[in-house]
Amino acid sequence: MLACAATVLLAASCGGGGGGSVPVSVASPVRAAAAAGGCLSAAVGQVPVLVGHRGYPLSAPENTLASFRAAIAEGAKWVETDVQVTRDGYLVLMHDQALSRTTNAPVLYPDRSPWLVSSFDLAEIRRLDAGLWMSEKYVGEPVPTLEELLALLRQANAGLFLEIKSQGESDPDRIALALTAQGWVQSGIPIQPLCVMSFGEASAKRFKSLLPAVDVQVLFGGAPSAASLKNVDSFADGIVVSFDTLSDPVYSGPERILKNVSAYTIDSKADLADALKHPLRAVITNNFPLLRVELANIYKDVTP
Repeated sequence: MLACAATVLLAASCGGGGGGSVPVSVASPVRAAAAAGGCLSAAVGQVPVLVGHRGYPLSAPENTLASFRAAIAEGAKWVETDVQVTRDGYLVLMHDQALSRTTNAPVLYPDRSPWLVSSFDLAEIRRLDAGLWMSEKYVGEPVPTLEELLALLRQANAGLFLEIKSQGESDPDRIALALTAQGWVQSGIPIQPLCVMSFGEASAKRFKSLLPAVDVQVLFGGAPSAASLKNVDSFADGIVVSFDTLSDPVYSGPERILKNVSAYTIDSKADLADALKHPLRAVITNNFPLLRVELANIYKDVTP
């Protein structure tokens, strides 16, 4: 998942957030995407992009800057994160709707169950400890903002797979605006490697209408139905699916989008081998070091 041109078949070439809904030309996004880190391809024999899921969560607390730094230290050129919207409209990195699993929100705010991100202001969330649940080594690790992650990735020259997690109608607009405000997208064109994705087809479609030059993916928990494939084929650049569904016959269908499939969350050599029976654009993993070595072994005769 990266920044690709909306109207180009991504098996051959590729296309970030912003504020406008005016379509942009095809040629410029392709050049911008290539300059920012190249295009993802699902061509047979092509090495898929390896993506650090929530950073490197086996080493550091998921969706914290410590986790993303750990992934980058292991050689990650792409990371994935989830974005939630606070009560006062800020974008923070959090997988769950609730803060209780990965922060000490129940301790600091005992009377505010179920501790939903959307019911807290940014200042309140910034008081939380997002590291202690994993290890004393990470005591005091804060919940990051999207802005902070973008700054880190820009410095590391790394790309972003950004998931629109909640399904608020205004969330795609907020994210598009934030990406533009931070310079990740300029004049509607992504200048840093970027893919935006969502399990919500409406959210993905809305984001695509705002920024046609962005690579937009639709996520599926199970194998997509033929009807869903037909729908997403009309606007999305690709799909991201659970790796254990890749043997389903639906993936042999005629839809253009089936040439642009990525898979999550693959953490073992055996699962990687099974998943790669289908050409993949990207492999999302919790165990970046293991799969980095394994991909290098599998594709040792392929020039990246």
